[in-house]
Amino acid sequence: MENCKKMLFLLSIFFQLSCQSNNKATLPIKEFFIPQGYGGMILFEASYKGNSENIISFNTIIEKKLSGQVVTMSRDAIIGIISFRNGAVWGEELSTYADGSLKKYAFRNSARNVAFYRKYDSLHHLIGEHGTPCVGHFAREYSNGDSLRSDILFADRVFEDMQIELSTDGISYKRIDTYNDDEYAPYKVYRYKSSLGDRRNAKLYIRMSCIDSNIKKRVIFNEIVPLIAVDTVRKK
Repeated sequence: MENCKKMLFLLSIFFQLSCQSNNKATLPIKEFFIPQGYGGMILFEASYKGNSENIISFNTIIEKKLSGQVVTMSRDAIIGIISFRNGAVWGEELSTYADGSLKKYAFRNSARNVAFYRKYDSLHHLIGEHGTPCVGHFAREYSNGDSLRSDILFADRVFEDMQIELSTDGISYKRIDTYNDDEYAPYKVYRYKSSLGDRRNAKLYIRMSCIDSNIKKRVIFNEIVPLIAVDTVRKK
């Protein structure tokens, strides 16, 4: 009789664990595509190969050279992000642990190259980092040929109270404000205009002070941006 009670007890524990496992496995996971500069979400199905305008697939993103983000959600929580620009992997990438806490945040300038990342363990400790939140530099000559427009991008999703200072000599800094631009959404942009005649070896020195929202500590980053007339994301 005692053995029967033990067996029933073990079976009940096994049943409960099985139910919990099944519940985790059947959590509603959905993927959405957010076109660049667009506020809404479009249902995303990676295996879908039809022509519906309301459903986006990886094939569609690549073939149509779309720009935006694939956002993976479990109920109302974002558990993953992968970004694209002109049909190629470019932009921020995010993943979480099972409890929803942040596991990794990165900014990719290609499928293989990472310009910036921060990794955390399940207890919110920083366990890996590379690069700075100053993640991109697009520089274009104006049509008159005598000036340069530099668009500098900042990735700030994992930070709070980001304060950015800029210097042209690395000594005297001034506070600058970033803004939103649909061309680079969802990243913050600072636009700097300079004379092409002064661009030889010219650099911008950028200092960023911000609070890491995962570890709740203020951190400081320093970056140097060369003023060159190229239309690309600067690789580290």
